[in-house]
Amino acid sequence: MSEVVGTPFAFTGGMFQQAQQHFTDWGGVGLLASITIGMVLSSFFGR
Repeated sequence: MSEVVGTPFAFTGGMFQQAQQHFTDWGGVGLLASITIGMVLSSFFGR
């Protein structure tokens, strides 16, 4: 049971760590872009 529950968390954690590495490489530009895109998408789908 713990393996089934732990797999999604491990996968999500890996993606988060990879994304965090990209943000570090871009010097925060990637983070700013993702936030901007997120705001645009949320406002677009919110209507």
